[in-house]
Amino acid sequence: MNSEINCPLCSGQAGLLPVRSGPQEFDYDCPRCGKYTLTAPILEQLNHKDILPEEKDRFILSSYIREFYENSNQVTKLSEDNFYEILNQAKASIPSFSERIFKLLSAIERRLPHAGDTVNLRREENEHYLMAMSYSLDKGEFFYYVECLEELGYISHPDNRNLIGYQLTSKAWEYLEEHKAKDRTRSDKAFIAMDFKKEYEPIYKAIEKSVTEAGYKPIRADKEHHSEYIMDWIMNQIKEARFIVAELTSQNLGVYY
Repeated sequence: MNSEINCPLCSGQAGLLPVRSGPQEFDYDCPRCGKYTLTAPILEQLNHKDILPEEKDRFILSSYIREFYENSNQVTKLSEDNFYEILNQAKASIPSFSERIFKLLSAIERRLPHAGDTVNLRREENEHYLMAMSYSLDKGEFFYYVECLEELGYISHPDNRNLIGYQLTSKAWEYLEEHKAKDRTRSDKAFIAMDFKKEYEPIYKAIEKSVTEAGYKPIRADKEHHSEYIMDWIMNQIKEARFIVAELTSQNLGVYY
């Protein structure tokens, strides 16, 4: 049975015992940082604080890695080859106050199975996750953002006797939809809907070339790694895409759908 240890990245008490994924690699699953991999030399330097001696930088990297995992479902591997490149990307991506408010609201939405449901923000697993997604350095900063969401009218207690559970207000849902619509206009994704049969691969290659040359990233379901239910994943990708290319030669019912 795995025992709990300190997470070598955020130093929290919730990191699970690492599972060796290779001779010089260790996998972690932390409530704040999410899933990530460390090579042995980076792990040793983190433990001795030869790198990231400042707690603030550790939390910035922790949030950056968690956000990347949540948005892409891909695990970050920190190695000697990419550590400082990823760290610099994290520092350059520190969100503004308004961006943190949106990120926190979006993260709360992900914790709600349905509109009208409530979420306990003080539950440990929720708290760790939401602190990371809002780039909060500590609980004080995190609950300040929660208070801001209340003041802005984005979250509320459906039952005044239960001050633990929060739900998103109609104003929050409207705000999220508007923000996501604006994000789609800046998206670099192009969703490709077509038959996956081998005989249509030359057509895909032509579409892929044109989309890439136009400055967009082609997304096709069978060429991406994901663990979600396939239709949920497809709908999310379509929502995030700037446009869709539908190839209808085969009159595939899945493409029409």
